[in-house]
Amino acid sequence: MKKLKRITAHLNSATAEKLKRIIKATDSNMSQVIEKAIDVYFAKIVAHKVGSWKALQDAGFIGCATGPVDLSENYKDYLTEGLAEKV
Repeated sequence: MKKLKRITAHLNSATAEKLKRIIKATDSNMSQVIEKAIDVYFAKIVAHKVGSWKALQDAGFIGCATGPVDLSENYKDYLTEGLAEKV
């Protein structure tokens, strides 16, 4: 059996009325509606992040640069070396 968590939410009257109408229209209880709403919202967020990554990848932005494999770890050293060469 799943361990359930109790939540308390304060809704304005318009949102409370929407919730009431959703419960009635779907023949669900409040917990079911809230769980479904969270699932839908979470999926939307994940899809947006994946979509953004895919868009950058499709545009050729991801993986378009070349450089040392340890650049993210030693960027300060590389920057210092580059600036020293310009002086």
